[in-house]
Parts: sequence; C-alpha cells; structure tokens
Amino acid sequence: MDLKDDVVLSHSEGHTLKTSRLYVDLKESRAWSEDPVDIDGPQGRGQGAGIQASSLDDRIILTGPARLEIDLEEGNSPFAEVLE
Repeated sequence: MDLKDDVVLSHSEGHTLKTSRLYVDLKESRAWSEDPVDIDGPQGRGQGAGIQASSLDDRIILTGPARLEIDLEEGNSPFAEVLE
C-alpha cells in the first residue's frame, strides 16, 4: 500500500508519525519511507530522513541523518533505567 500527501498516523497511546509518503506491507507487517519523517509521543520525539518499522520484531529505525529526544521523566520512558 502506498500512502502519500501529508500522511499522519496516530496511535491511541499518543504516538504520531508524519511524513509525505509511507509504504505499508500488511503481509510482512512492515512500513517504510524514504521521505523525511517526524514522530512524537509520550516518551519523546524524533526526526529522520526516513523510517523502517516492523511489528514482527517491534522495531522502528529512523534513517539518517536522524535526531531522537527521549523523555527521561520517571514513568514516561522504558529507557529511563537504562540511560541513567
């Protein structure tokens, strides 16, 4: 599936992804874009030159150049214990 022209995906937990084009392969449970992406959510925000995501291994990769800001407030991030 090829989504284009101001793609916005929102999740009930407060996560949002914005890009101009997103490819989705439902059979393979993956999505990707080679266009710039902005992601925002309760645990932080990020920007990348593109994105690769798979629900099979619960992985999201921002392709570079990329920037990621993680909110280390207690209870907001699963990374808080690892990074402190």
